[in-house]
Amino acid sequence: MDVERRLRRRHDSLPMHLRARWALEAVHGVMLLHANGIIHCDIWPQNVGLDASLGVRIMDFGGSALGDLKPLLMENSRFSMPGASWEDYGVVTDCYALGSSLYETVTGFQPYETLGYTNDDGIEAQTIRKCWHGKFATAADVLASLKLEAIETFDEENVKWIEEASGVPLGPVVKDVNVVVVKSHL
Repeated sequence: MDVERRLRRRHDSLPMHLRARWALEAVHGVMLLHANGIIHCDIWPQNVGLDASLGVRIMDFGGSALGDLKPLLMENSRFSMPGASWEDYGVVTDCYALGSSLYETVTGFQPYETLGYTNDDGIEAQTIRKCWHGKFATAADVLASLKLEAIETFDEENVKWIEEASGVPLGPVVKDVNVVVVKSHL
């Protein structure tokens, strides 16, 4: 079952920490694709599947751009960067689509479906906004932002669960005045 159908059927019953896990896994997966020269070009929740343990699996690479090759298709209009042309497709357009996918994961609605919805206090609000405004140069930047939001949003128990379930380390974090630093597990 894809993330979109699960969200539509049972959005309100899905705990936010599970949705945060999915968001982190999806962004981490796209980061790995980009690191290997693959631009997905069709990121949206319908192309993000869930395995038997509810882990994220990115699917449908039919239109992806490999290396220097041009993509064969572009995202669905609700997930496509406004004004982007075939020549523009790359990491930034995938990051825009990630932001739109995160929005649907958090809210249960596709972007623009409910223009009155705001999520200013919830997980991913700043990350989504930055994706939509082209503020991230890489999916790794999206992941770093998302990690910080998860750490700031969830208590220690939920952060630990998200890390264990997703396999994406979030911390530890040291907060000093107005600076937040994520220490690497390397």
